[in-house]
Amino acid sequence: MSIPEYYIWIPEQPDVSGPYHTTTLLERSVDEAHLPACRLIIFISSGMVKYILMTSRGEWIQAKKFDSTGLLSQQMFLRFLFEKEKVLGGSYVEVQIYLDQPAFTLIPSRFQSPEMNLAFGRLLLDDQLFSDEVYKYRLPYMEAVLLMSFPPELKHLLDHYLRDYVFLHPASIVLNIGHRASRGELELYALFEGQHMIVAVYEQEKLLLSNMYVCRASSDVLYYLQLIRETIDRQDQPLNAYYMGDEGLVNGYVLDWKSFGIRWLRAPLPEVNRSHFADGQDLTSWRYLIV
Repeated sequence: MSIPEYYIWIPEQPDVSGPYHTTTLLERSVDEAHLPACRLIIFISSGMVKYILMTSRGEWIQAKKFDSTGLLSQQMFLRFLFEKEKVLGGSYVEVQIYLDQPAFTLIPSRFQSPEMNLAFGRLLLDDQLFSDEVYKYRLPYMEAVLLMSFPPELKHLLDHYLRDYVFLHPASIVLNIGHRASRGELELYALFEGQHMIVAVYEQEKLLLSNMYVCRASSDVLYYLQLIRETIDRQDQPLNAYYMGDEGLVNGYVLDWKSFGIRWLRAPLPEVNRSHFADGQDLTSWRYLIV
């Protein structure tokens, strides 16, 4: 039995500007023959994806941000991006994927094993996790392993479009920078991405606390910083807080931080040569991705 032609439905091709909005921060011409020697960094968050493409010498070639309009689910949004933005699926010397997962935990390396990873994952992340949903990332400088959940459907999607990649958590950025820069006194390092604040607190070059919080206003940031000081029993001790990422929650509201014993400073991040920017674009808020 044949199907009449008018019963065959062909979906319309969606408008590129429909599912997401694109913000181009930097775009320079590059010889395609040099692309395999480049490095690609992709940051995936809920409803947002951004990437940086750089040469082997560290020169930034492209930097773009994509914001979902909500017409597609997160998985379809990512699939659509990889189909439309060919640079995301290219072959490079290194591809780093940062996934903004709210739940993560640290365990000492000496306790690390597949069985213990699953046990810790179910205990500290989600008691319904399967073994292939627990991802581990070694932090050699801390002699620790960072555990987080890795949705299998996302891994399947990335494996389809990318030949090889390193999977990371944004907390590893904060921990790495804090470990290298801490000087002995009580210090907090904070990464702001969207409504998330990821923190790592150090004293005497030792990690006291690391966590992720949802903050929609500066008052939320203040609340969690005060809660952190209470948790580590340092209520009356001055706190040097180093920030990176989106500084809106730090500077966007009128708040006298010093009256609460908090001093905000820019985190010591790698320098970015502005001469590489097109039209004077300022990418300094993205420097934290280069660690």
